[in-house]
Amino acid sequence: TERFRDLVIRGNQLTPGEEMQINLSGMNWYLQRVQGFWKSSMHWISPADEISQNDYLQILSKAGFDDVLTTIGNHFGFKGLACFHLTFIAVSYCSQGFVHYDMTGSAPGRNESRFFNVIVPLLLSN
Repeated sequence: TERFRDLVIRGNQLTPGEEMQINLSGMNWYLQRVQGFWKSSMHWISPADEISQNDYLQILSKAGFDDVLTTIGNHFGFKGLACFHLTFIAVSYCSQGFVHYDMTGSAPGRNESRFFNVIVPLLLSN
């Protein structure tokens, strides 16, 4: 959370579209700020390689995220679930939303594929 505070609150933002690799606790992570058409300060940090991805998955599992996925899958009658992109997102302002679909097939009525984002807030402002 300190890295995000530095990026989106303390004015040390990347320029829109900028990306870089960073090291966090010995793991490789990918840091990116969204393109300018988002009209926000949104940045995200994602695992940058398989080792970091697997480490992140293990941390989520130990925290009980497997149980969350099982509950979601059972509720909707899914045969299985897969995590495609794991990331932390931070944003402190947005002057205009950007409604979109992250994956083809996720638009209503397109097909039976089902995709969704799980967003868990780490920090909220009053």
